Amino acid sequence: MDYQPVVTSTNGNLKVTALVGANTAIFGLDLLGGPGQRAGLLGFAISRTNLKDGQAEWLKNPIKFKRTPHQDRFNIAGTPSNLAPIQQFRWADHRMDNAPGVAYRYTISALYGDPADPQPTAPPVVIELVPAPTDSPELPLSLRFNRGVVATPAYRQQFDNRRPGANGSADVEAAQRYLSRGLWEALLGFIAQAQPGDELDVAIYELHHESVVAELQRAVDRGVRLRLLYHAKRGTDAERSVRLTREMVGRLRPAPGGAAPLCRPRRNVRGLSHNKFVVLRRDGAPVQVWTGSTNFTDAGFFLQTNVGIVLRDPAIARAYAGYFDLLAEDRAPTPVMRAIGGLDLRTALPAIPRLFFSPVAGDELLRVSAGMIREAQQAVLLSCPFGLEADGVILKALRQLDPRVVVYGLMNTNQRGNLTVLDPSSDDAQEFVVPDWIKRLNGEEYDAGTGSGNQVHVKSLVVDPWGPRPRVLIGSANFSGESVNDNDENALLIEGDSWAAAIVATEFLRAFEHYRFRNYLRRIAELVDTQERPQQLAYGGWSGGILSDAETRGAVGPLDEWFLDMDALDQLPADGAPGLATRGAVEYGDYWLSESDGWAATYFERGTARCRERELFAQS
Repeated sequence: MDYQPVVTSTNGNLKVTALVGANTAIFGLDLLGGPGQRAGLLGFAISRTNLKDGQAEWLKNPIKFKRTPHQDRFNIAGTPSNLAPIQQFRWADHRMDNAPGVAYRYTISALYGDPADPQPTAPPVVIELVPAPTDSPELPLSLRFNRGVVATPAYRQQFDNRRPGANGSADVEAAQRYLSRGLWEALLGFIAQAQPGDELDVAIYELHHESVVAELQRAVDRGVRLRLLYHAKRGTDAERSVRLTREMVGRLRPAPGGAAPLCRPRRNVRGLSHNKFVVLRRDGAPVQVWTGSTNFTDAGFFLQTNVGIVLRDPAIARAYAGYFDLLAEDRAPTPVMRAIGGLDLRTALPAIPRLFFSPVAGDELLRVSAGMIREAQQAVLLSCPFGLEADGVILKALRQLDPRVVVYGLMNTNQRGNLTVLDPSSDDAQEFVVPDWIKRLNGEEYDAGTGSGNQVHVKSLVVDPWGPRPRVLIGSANFSGESVNDNDENALLIEGDSWAAAIVATEFLRAFEHYRFRNYLRRIAELVDTQERPQQLAYGGWSGGILSDAETRGAVGPLDEWFLDMDALDQLPADGAPGLATRGAVEYGDYWLSESDGWAATYFERGTARCRERELFAQS
């Protein structure tokens, strides 16, 4: 079975479309039989079989019918969806393994009848798929995303909710592997492939992680020539970071009898020397590049959303090498960085991916992003950690977009003020979320020790990942004039490659839905969970978006510990309701699965966000 980014199947009554990433598959569902088919609908059941080892299981729903007794919060991951049907028209499986030879079969049924014994009325829809490989089947390109979410029940139960470096020695490596999901290891492997006589050029904003310094030193010791360019401008908010980087750089030593690493501070930059890339040269010729959004830090590898990208096209590698050589001279910023290393970036490089280097005089990257948004037919997925410029070209493009196009956005919590500008209405199909942190839950500190602040760090724009012309813009550059004109940055535009679009889109949706739910939970915690009156956690329900953290291992479930005692919640005075009447929240009666078919009505009301989302995810 070969990998396909979009897989669709139907039994004539139910249609299912899967957007398939490396670790996540997003399923869109739709009923094809008209209003009569919704009569008595209790929801959907999804089972998964690993075709490599034959292991089968029902995907679980953290929401259940109210008649179902609560179970101990540490013992179960949820209720199998054949007993607790999924009452929404999209769902996700975040626990795929993209190892060679792994394939999955999903069976999806619409369930009707008695909530005590839901039954399908037609043969199930069957979808078979192969997780996306991390190496492109068509382009000389690799993509590797970390987990990027730490404050989860699964992590807390395994690692006591502490930062990876704060665990006991036996847990450090396991915690790092769990959170990195191969990103950290891939960077170390990229460096480790350099052989005697090879050269490594490293341009880095933050170099704080001892493992990277140690790997670079091993390369030097075996005869690899190392040049390292690091951010060193004084008088910025990054002063502490500069000191840490300088300390780490100072640890690099010459090989016995060999040349010393050539480490150069980058000071003559208007803003930040914000790149995170490595060029591998062999026999003097650039052959590969590591790039992306990941700083070489504990937070970069383990605590933030981040991506590592490997480019294996020699022409692209030459462009990055020329860019490095130019920056290493630490001259005043060039007016327009068009010609690098003798290459005209407009004509001499492959069309895919298209490269952008900063600083430049102009807003080409922003205009390209705005153009992608204006041309969107189905969906815009935007990870803009540090927001968008007021009245900038991207914001204007979003405001002018056809309201039928679904727009999801991710920003950091310190950008909350932008929400009223970016997401002013709950009636449209545009929604931006921030990674709010829950200070207390169940009378205890909830997020202590796992990091806070800027937890979204991927800078990406995906347009129409289901469509025939998907596009992805991704790199180190933020979506701002400062990033383009003042910083050292790089980014790439990949057009028409469904593999890249599916991976970046599913990773975006995983983080988006995780933080969308946490924002909802935080509002509940603020109303109910206080130090004076802690509530016992138990399983309840929610009728919002994809309820998944996906960071599960074994029997530990995505929403363990996340629901408050609903009996206590039901006792709240009625005037507490306005605190929940915001986007992402629900009415009190929606904490349990509905025992009637009324839950499905809003998904078929023309003009509503839920209707448009149903059509988008199922590709109806």
